[in-house]
Amino acid sequence: EAVVSTQSTGKTQWLSQSDDALVAAAAEKIVTVAILVVSDFSYYSTGIFECLPASGCDCSNSINHAVTVVGYKPEFWLVRNSWGTWWGDEGYIKMTRAQDNICNINKYAQYPVLECKDDQTCEGYVHDGSDDWAFEEEEGEVGDDVSCGEIVHYGGKCVDMADTTTKNAVLTSMCYRKFCYTSNGYIRDAASDMCLTVDGISWNGPVKFGECASAEQWEKTDNGFTVKDSNNWCWHPYGGSINPYENTQVVIWRGSCTQDRVHYGIEEEMCWEEVANRKLGSLLGDESTDFNEAKELCVENDDCKGLYFDGETYYLSGSDELEAANDTGDKAFIIVSCDEACDAGTMLCDDNECRQECSDDDEGKCPSGTVLCDDGECKHEHMC
Repeated sequence: EAVVSTQSTGKTQWLSQSDDALVAAAAEKIVTVAILVVSDFSYYSTGIFECLPASGCDCSNSINHAVTVVGYKPEFWLVRNSWGTWWGDEGYIKMTRAQDNICNINKYAQYPVLECKDDQTCEGYVHDGSDDWAFEEEEGEVGDDVSCGEIVHYGGKCVDMADTTTKNAVLTSMCYRKFCYTSNGYIRDAASDMCLTVDGISWNGPVKFGECASAEQWEKTDNGFTVKDSNNWCWHPYGGSINPYENTQVVIWRGSCTQDRVHYGIEEEMCWEEVANRKLGSLLGDESTDFNEAKELCVENDDCKGLYFDGETYYLSGSDELEAANDTGDKAFIIVSCDEACDAGTMLCDDNECRQECSDDDEGKCPSGTVLCDDGECKHEHMC
């Protein structure tokens, strides 16, 4: 069976802020780094990502997101994001090394310090020859995820981490951080695996990121979040503005928790679902031959609910009602919850199954995430 011969000491090793230090660490382990996410990063899909002020991109000012460096080449860092396989290049991004310290990638690099377990020899991982690595996750006290997405204030700004020192929760116009509200009332940050909490119940007490084991539990209401089993202690932007300034601290406040200024909601993470042999009506007039450009046009258009592809052009549609296709090459792209969407690289077929390809004869096709090997069996591609 697979054996892990090391355990975490609960400590982290911070790297010196240099390219050489990150290379040395990434050659042996996965390294956690903090970067500044900007719009160009959000729309990345393939190639090597650059962010140059000369081209209108600047990600050098601060940080707002945690990712992991899982590899490198002379040209780029291979970075794994936490937004799912629908984003970027199957969930990854290649960030150029030609641009020194791109998006502050060297500034807060760290990795966990591991040590040998008692009476064991550290030999790394031993594989038992099975097809897949399988580890059963134990349900912790945090509970199961109930709803996930960005936490958005009434004024349009989103909850984020101010910095890695104070770990205070602030409101920012950069809406990329994903939280999950759990069945036990915790609010877990997907990037850091920390939970939102407060240090004691007090007027204007700051909401911050902390260890889930000791975090506060929250009641999720139609209007926001209140301290569990409390008497009207709810989230509030410091100062009480409906439209707070950038980086306004999120605090707890006691009073009427139904006012607009204390309204926070989880906006569920949405993904593009590709549906074979379907089309959408109510075309809006905008179109593009480039899928990524068409998606951007749709996001910017409040009336757009999906895209219709006729084999050559993507048309913006004001309808999400799927219709029978005119030709076999027709496809529809609709916006659905990421939890319900097919995996990246697959599409929804007529029998409501997700596959890499759909045809009139879907019998015998492999399940999502597998391919048909030369021996006629469906397996993960690396097992063929």
